[in-house]
Order: sequence, then structure tokens, then C-alpha cells
Amino acid sequence: MLLDARGQPHLLEVNTNPGFVGRAGEAEHGHFEGLFAKLNRIMCDFMWTSVISSPPADVRVLYKASESPTAASFTHPSKWIDGAATPALVPLSMRHYEDLFHAVNDATVMKTVQKGFTWSLYEIARRCQESEGDWASKSQQYHRWAIMVHGRAYGMLLWHRQNATSNFQLRILLSRRVQGHGIATSALKQSIQLISDMYPADSGAGGVTRLEADVHVGNGGSAKLMLRCGFRNVGEGHYGRTKVSRFAYDIQPASTAAPAAVPN
Repeated sequence: MLLDARGQPHLLEVNTNPGFVGRAGEAEHGHFEGLFAKLNRIMCDFMWTSVISSPPADVRVLYKASESPTAASFTHPSKWIDGAATPALVPLSMRHYEDLFHAVNDATVMKTVQKGFTWSLYEIARRCQESEGDWASKSQQYHRWAIMVHGRAYGMLLWHRQNATSNFQLRILLSRRVQGHGIATSALKQSIQLISDMYPADSGAGGVTRLEADVHVGNGGSAKLMLRCGFRNVGEGHYGRTKVSRFAYDIQPASTAAPAAVPN
């Protein structure tokens, strides 16, 4: 079921023949599979856009609670947050993708994330699904958390372990609806502690002694965030064609930390 901008429901039925064979080589090289995948993404994004285009109060989205734990977000979008709030980090999963779509589809938020492109509903759902698999398999390469505020996901934080150095690389994004209240700072500090506890620097080959982050040159807000959280600027480089400032956070082994003061 699709809803148009006025909230009117429409039923769309698409029939495809999985055994269809076109010109020589098309089936072999997966051309039709790619076409159907694109159609699926277009339909999903259209349905989402229809639902959030201010539907009338009496229009309901037909989802079972068991299928979509945060189904209320379709008709009740995340609110703007005023004042201080303490974020919580929870493993990113499929129950967060609806909440996060307004952030990853916001050009202002995404212009300094990776190559600066917004994500479709299909893309954020796929990343949430990948995260579920990573947590279930106890992956030591990817750790994604949803940044929760008042029980809703307003951002995403990813640590990706680099194969060449074994250091973790940061990626963080936060909805404009909660920016400016110290939420990113609190979330990042929490995640640094989590990574430090998961991979102690003095635990041998699996330990982590350095965290890294790339910030688009000119993104002063993110640069200040890095400095507030204990990172230091270690130079400049490029992410693809984008010029970035490189930041690093050194994790000291517990054995080298300053001893606690002995009370008199």
C-alpha cells in the first residue's frame, strides 16, 4: 500500500517472471537482478516519502507491531529537542532505520559524511541489517551504535577497524533536531570508553592503542568535537577527492596509567 501526498491509499501490484531471459548475457551478468533491486529501492523510498508528507491524523500505516517495533515513527516523526539531554548508545538494528531516515536523508547533515551523499531508506535499512549481523557474529571489525535520545534514534556512530593498522576509524552523524546540546560529545566519549574496554591496549595483538577520525576541511563543528573528546590533529589528507583533517586519539595501556593517589 502506498500513500500519496494527500494521504490517499493506493494499491500497487508488481508481477515479475524470475525465469525471464532477454538478450544473450543479460541474465548471466545479473542485469535484471540489478534492475529489480533498483525498482525495489525506488518503491521503498516513494512509500516512505508518502507516509511522512503530513498525512491526516486518521490515516494509519498498516504495520504489525511485531514487524516494526518503532512503527509509530512513521506517523509520529522524531521531535526537535530543546535543552540538555543525555544520550544512550545501543547496538544499531533494524528497529532504528525509520527513526534515522530523516537524518541520513538530510543534505545538511550528510554533506560532511564520507563523500557527502544522502542515503535512501533502502541504504539506511541495509546498514542497520548489516549491523545486526555484525553484533550477532561478534564481529571485531565493525561496531555500530544508535545514538538514542528520549527513547528514539537521532544519530549513528560507527567504529570500523582498519585492516592495515588495526586502528579503529570513526564515523558519526547526528540529526539536526538534537545538535547543539552536547549529545555528540557525550555519545563519542561513551563510545571511546566502550572500545577501550572491549579491546584493552595492553591485551596483546587484539588490543587497540589508537583511534582515528577524518573531518572534512572547513567542518569546524566536527573538528571542535574531536578536540573536546581528546583527539589531536595529526595533519591533512584526502578521502577520495575530498580534503580532510586527520585526528587521532591515543589509548594508554592500563599498566602505564598514572597510579591512584594513596590517601594519608
